Amino acid sequence: MQSRDSLVPKARRFVKVLDGQQHPIRGLWMRGSRYDARLSSEDTSGEMRTRWVPLMGRRPRPKPGTSSAVSR
Repeated sequence: MQSRDSLVPKARRFVKVLDGQQHPIRGLWMRGSRYDARLSSEDTSGEMRTRWVPLMGRRPRPKPGTSSAVSR
């Protein structure tokens, strides 16, 4: 019998995002090339609800000291 993870294509899996010391960042996930945050908030009835929020800026930031300008 196959595990559930082996049935889901790799690009469709949520993977925890790790910091520079390889520790997971709470609530931050990556799916393919997209980052998502899993946030809990209180709704109008006072119940806590968990939502997936897609984050903008799918491109990684340039490293410090490198120029993002293109020479012509």
